[in-house]
Amino acid sequence: MKTNLVRTLSRLSIAAVVVASLGTAAASPAQASAEESTAVVAEPSDLKVVSYNILREGTANGVTQINPDHPWYVGGVDARRYKVIKYIQHSGASVVNLQEAEYLAQRADIKNSVSLKDDWAMIEHNVDVDRAWQQRPTIMYDTRKVAKIDAGVRKIGTNALGNPMFMSWARFQDKKSSVYFYVFNAHFSSNSGATTPEQKEAINAERDHEMTVVITRINEIVTDTTDPVILTGDFNSTNGSAAIVRAGDAGLRDAHNVPGIPISGQGLKTNPDFAVPTETGSRLDRVFFKDNSRLTLTSYTTDASEWLGSDHIPIFATFTLTPQ
Repeated sequence: MKTNLVRTLSRLSIAAVVVASLGTAAASPAQASAEESTAVVAEPSDLKVVSYNILREGTANGVTQINPDHPWYVGGVDARRYKVIKYIQHSGASVVNLQEAEYLAQRADIKNSVSLKDDWAMIEHNVDVDRAWQQRPTIMYDTRKVAKIDAGVRKIGTNALGNPMFMSWARFQDKKSSVYFYVFNAHFSSNSGATTPEQKEAINAERDHEMTVVITRINEIVTDTTDPVILTGDFNSTNGSAAIVRAGDAGLRDAHNVPGIPISGQGLKTNPDFAVPTETGSRLDRVFFKDNSRLTLTSYTTDASEWLGSDHIPIFATFTLTPQ
């Protein structure tokens, strides 16, 4: 009887092992399905890129503040910075490229503001107080929408006052579409300090040189040619100037001039001298992009909705990023 009992128990153990094995095998597809359902599925995503020259802050009596000869001096530094902060906060952009955010206190006030510090990050390169005034454009990005992969800065030329000019850049990954893309932010030499026709022509030639350097630097930096490329900035260059023509010849498309795209504020001056623009004229600020199957331009805006405390107004382009 003892032998029969042992045999019966053995059979039951074997059966239990088989049932357990079958149960495990049956659960595997369901488990795999559950894992697949939690994976991030890339889908098309909106990308808004803003370019905004917020105007450098001058110095008076050794104190960094708005230059007193500007008509909005009475408004004060805090009021002007507040306008910039609120514009960025409510822009809906993924990336905001700033020009002339030159002083450490100016940038610190923006990036550490209650409105921006939790969701926005700043890429800045001129953190040395002795060189903080140098033209090294600043890049801000919404960390909820994009992740920074890499960033850097390159010198592109020297202006009429002997000051170096720079281009900042960053590679991002869009969190919704998973598409990687590059953003470049430049500020070209202005006519400041040039009074004669000969001097102004020399500055035009310098801007053409700066665009040549920018194009070369982009080709050096963009190692994966499948990544979309967007270039923004204050180029201080009018329509038809050598620098703008050179950009087009290099495959950089001016988003303002793409046929069939909705354009708000078409042709308006982007430096309306401390006012809301009401007339067409020089578009010193521009958004360029390279044709790419992952990047589709959907609209372009010269934002003339209100005066935002600078001698320039913001511009922006919206795109669709398509995963492939």
